[in-house]
Amino acid sequence: MTRARHATALITSIALILGIAAGGAMMTSGVIAAPSFTMTIGDLEPYTGDLGPLGAPADKAVKLATAQLNQAAKQAGLAVTFKMVTADTRSDPQAALSAARQLIDQGATCLTGPASTPESLAILNSITKARRIPMLPSASSTRLRTVDDGHTIFRTVPPDNLQARALVLAVKQQLGGAQGKTVAIGYQNSPYGEGLANTFKQSWTAMGGRIQGPFGYDPNQPSYDTEAAKIVAGSPDAFVFADFPDTFGKVSAALLRTGKFSAAKLFVSDALAVSPIPATIPAAALNGAHAVNAGSPTGTPQAQAFNTLYLSAPGPKRSALDANNFDSGILCGLAAVAAGANTPSLIATQLPKLSGPAGSPFTYLQLAAAMRALRAGTRIHYVGVSGPIEFNAQGDTSAGTYDLSTWKNGALVLVRQINAKE
Repeated sequence: MTRARHATALITSIALILGIAAGGAMMTSGVIAAPSFTMTIGDLEPYTGDLGPLGAPADKAVKLATAQLNQAAKQAGLAVTFKMVTADTRSDPQAALSAARQLIDQGATCLTGPASTPESLAILNSITKARRIPMLPSASSTRLRTVDDGHTIFRTVPPDNLQARALVLAVKQQLGGAQGKTVAIGYQNSPYGEGLANTFKQSWTAMGGRIQGPFGYDPNQPSYDTEAAKIVAGSPDAFVFADFPDTFGKVSAALLRTGKFSAAKLFVSDALAVSPIPATIPAAALNGAHAVNAGSPTGTPQAQAFNTLYLSAPGPKRSALDANNFDSGILCGLAAVAAGANTPSLIATQLPKLSGPAGSPFTYLQLAAAMRALRAGTRIHYVGVSGPIEFNAQGDTSAGTYDLSTWKNGALVLVRQINAKE
């Protein structure tokens, strides 16, 4: 071999080694070629227990996201495939922890769900923080903003300080103002219920309104008649509840027994935004009531397309946070493509880089192009079905679009949307 040919071969070898060292990929015609791998998304949902009505719709949304990722990877010419495994958290922290271990043992490197803060904390403290496995829960409690998560928790669901703001705005408009108006608050004793109740109270009283309560209760009480009597006492102008379906079914039965409760005066948070009304909740307690839950900005191409996609697929009807769960699944897949590897810590590092206005915007309707851009080293901004994803330092969004809906004949009907910001 001549000296020139030897030098050329040496340079080529060094370039190849450097390319492989850079995340297991090498440059080909200006594009970082992704290695071949299968990425497993682990979906943790409450198919049973207090949050049972939310599980199946959320799972359907993540399944749809996985199918979209596979279709896009094929169109982009990437040797990457995606699969999803799922497990029932039973709306219980210990069961959720067992479910998470089960999915991780099956190869999950990014988790969507769970639906509650206690479940999320159990998984974080026992598994995901230490192993740097990213988790995108649909739990919205502000408590998750204060924990040391090692930058592994990211939420497409707006935190509850924004939901409380949306509830305040909804009630204020209904009552023609807050000054001098009394709102009775009931909540389940949990980080979710307590956080929403206290944040609503602070905002409502700051506007000159009055609060009756808040009245907390446990999910396993033998009776809720005492709490119900206190909540309806004096005929407040509105009722606000932060609760889960199974418990509210028992509480609402007690409210109806008082003879002083009107569903038309009721506003509930997202965990109760279930449609149709489940059999565990008396229909008279919700028909005519109002629900606030994180929604999709109406009129965007991705929101309209997702609605068609979801409704055309077999399975449950749309429910609260299905768009957020879909976006969480898409983000898991895009982060793996950006990392060029099926490594949890690398996926966690890439997730915040998919958010914010600094990147080129892509929706799920442009997934193949987004994947090609990521492999070319271009920073992207994923604009989700639930709205633009803009993670702050805590992995939370700083603004949210909320649907204000009313139950009519057992089903939720959208009335209008509310934009809430910090």
